[in-house]
Amino acid sequence: MLPRSSVKKVLIVTGGSRGIGAAVARLAAQNDYAVCVSYLSNRDAADEVVASIAAKGGVALAVQADVAVEDDVVSPGIIHTDIHASGGDPDRVDRMKGAIPMKRGGTVAEVAKAVLWLLSDDASYTTGASIDVSGGRY
Repeated sequence: MLPRSSVKKVLIVTGGSRGIGAAVARLAAQNDYAVCVSYLSNRDAADEVVASIAAKGGVALAVQADVAVEDDVVSPGIIHTDIHASGGDPDRVDRMKGAIPMKRGGTVAEVAKAVLWLLSDDASYTTGASIDVSGGRY
């Protein structure tokens, strides 16, 4: 249990154990969020993200959860993550970059920064937004 005065903001990051979610969790912790790192099955990866946050003085915990409705899902485009390799296509980003107007895949840091912007006061007038971090590919 955390003292109420020590936590200003709390963020639940679905899929927070790897790739984009892990980058969002780490960046959120650097921005004074206490982070709940949600994972489907890879507890070790979630624990590693939590440990890396704690090592830098942040607050985080790992929780197993299943986000099964694709239409409810972290609008990224073709992003360099290990999800491509785990899906059997490790070279997908490099193969697809020709179909992206910016001619490259995105990084997890680029997506994490967009997510943190949505959480910031700078986005206070933004509602119901879906930001395509996609290099111009729709």
